[in-house]
Amino acid sequence: MGPAEIAGHLAPARVRAALLLSFRAALVASLFNLVFGLTLAWVLTRYRFPGRRLIDAAVDLPFALPTAVAGIALTTLYAPSGVFGQALAPFGISIAYTEVGIWLALV
Repeated sequence: MGPAEIAGHLAPARVRAALLLSFRAALVASLFNLVFGLTLAWVLTRYRFPGRRLIDAAVDLPFALPTAVAGIALTTLYAPSGVFGQALAPFGISIAYTEVGIWLALV
C-alpha cells in the first residue's frame, strides 16, 4: 500500500475522529501517568509505611493482567448495570463507552 492509498483510508471524517480521540486520550493519560507515576515511584522507594507492599503489588498488576481482561473488567464495572455505573447513574455521570472511560482504561 502506497502513500496515496494510506491517505485515502485516512480521509473519512470518522477515521480522523477515531485517530484524534485515540491520540488525545493517550496524550492525557501519558501526562497523568508521568506526574502521578513518578510521584508514586518516589514515595514507594523513599518511605516505609503500612500498606506499601499492597500499593507496590497494585503497580505491578497491569504487567501481569492481559489487556483484554482489564477492558472487560472495566466495562463490567462502569457499564450502566455495573457496580460503579449504577452508583454514578443518579448523578447523570456515565463512564463506560465515553472518552473518560477510554482515558480511565489507559491510565
